[in-house]
Amino acid sequence: MARSFTRATLSGAVDRLKPAMKVLLPPGCGEPAALVAEICRQSDRLRDLTLVHGIHLGDGELNCSLKTVVARGRASDADVLAHIAEFDERRLYLPAAYPCMKEYCIRELRFSEDAASKRVYAARAARQFPAIFAAVAEGRLHLSGVVTLASRIDPRKRRRAAGGRHPQNPR
Repeated sequence: MARSFTRATLSGAVDRLKPAMKVLLPPGCGEPAALVAEICRQSDRLRDLTLVHGIHLGDGELNCSLKTVVARGRASDADVLAHIAEFDERRLYLPAAYPCMKEYCIRELRFSEDAASKRVYAARAARQFPAIFAAVAEGRLHLSGVVTLASRIDPRKRRRAAGGRHPQNPR
């Protein structure tokens, strides 16, 4: 979906910011002194705001920062899976009027159908095998890997793949 951008005053633009947001200042932004000054003026309501301006980082700093952001993303992915697993286990999608966790993820969390399916399946597998949470957080396993692994260790999936027969008994 394309975003439409409109011109705004500096204070109007800062008014749209919310606490704990990460604000990316693109390379063409120049020196953001006026923006920073306005953010400071509104700092009472903008707790934990992060400004990211990549052009001010040296090569080594950018390399380190990229690795840090990726590690945080992995930890965040594991947290998302843990939350989905617990939410699903408690069936909290039902009071929200959704028939299943996947629909909740699509409608409420704005995941695509594919992303919702993968996350719900991965969360259920991780709930059954908690070591998956740590493997995702540490980057040893990614979401597609969890789905592939889970399909091989889930007995119901193995039976379906074997045409209804028990996988150890091919006949």
